[in-house]
Amino acid sequence: MRIVLIGNGWLPIPPPAWGAIEILIWDMYNKFKELGHECLIVNERYEHDVLRLTNNFQPDVVHLHAPRFHKIMDEINCKVKIASSQDTQETQEVLDGFVKNNFYIFAVSNEWKEKYIMHGRDPSTIIVTPNGVAEDKFQYKENCSEPDKSIYLGMIEERKKQYKYHDLKSVYFVGRILCQKFKKTECYLGEWTKQTLYMFLTSFANLVLLSSSEAHSLAVSEALMCGLGVVVSEAASANLDRSKPWITVIPDNKLDDLEYVENAINENRKNSIINRSNIRKHALETLSWDVRIKEVLKAYETILS
Repeated sequence: MRIVLIGNGWLPIPPPAWGAIEILIWDMYNKFKELGHECLIVNERYEHDVLRLTNNFQPDVVHLHAPRFHKIMDEINCKVKIASSQDTQETQEVLDGFVKNNFYIFAVSNEWKEKYIMHGRDPSTIIVTPNGVAEDKFQYKENCSEPDKSIYLGMIEERKKQYKYHDLKSVYFVGRILCQKFKKTECYLGEWTKQTLYMFLTSFANLVLLSSSEAHSLAVSEALMCGLGVVVSEAASANLDRSKPWITVIPDNKLDDLEYVENAINENRKNSIINRSNIRKHALETLSWDVRIKEVLKAYETILS
């Protein structure tokens, strides 16, 4: 199969540090190549370059990961056209384009599928395909070296709400600061490179992500792969099995109750430490790209047939 993956063109692929979509594309590309498929990444800033490179490759499948390019999909010569979005703040123009355009939508969760249906999209043209994580990149240690510490990982911006919790003494923050409300304390560890993340994420007991909007958070999947439990908001809970003792979802009406949040983090930390091997096993069985890429390819083949 000849597959083109289209990126935004803003960051290199693979990215040196942050860039969830770029990481997603890179991981998919490597898995496709590993399985013997011909794959091309098109990561250009301008529409004419995207069209030229894509059509020159003569693909069987084009998978758009850059919603801003949805208008040019009609000009791509390919039998199977698919678009995915990780953008939690889609403009109305992009959302309308996704709903009205003649391509399949791969939604990252059932919640996102329902969003597209609510806006008028035919359900038969939407396939739920959650994101994966490359398990071989991340160091995993059975024993937690920092059992009293939690990590809040991600770009520090208003949407992710780190500023609300920067005074919680056991929560450590990693990410580039874009929110002026966030206060640097001794618990701010700076911005990590990907290699630092791969090596040290497993050191923590659990991950915290209490954002107001997410698609399918890569940070949550990475944490689970490293043996960490997770404490998340409703908005960040996509595709999580809430029956697991290491998964805690904070109700929306409790997100401003710092005592409640801190107690939930502490309780989750205890459950996570004693379940690290179970968390890792669960992640390998449900989140790894070895599992996910087969589901993606099966969806491609179903549409092609």
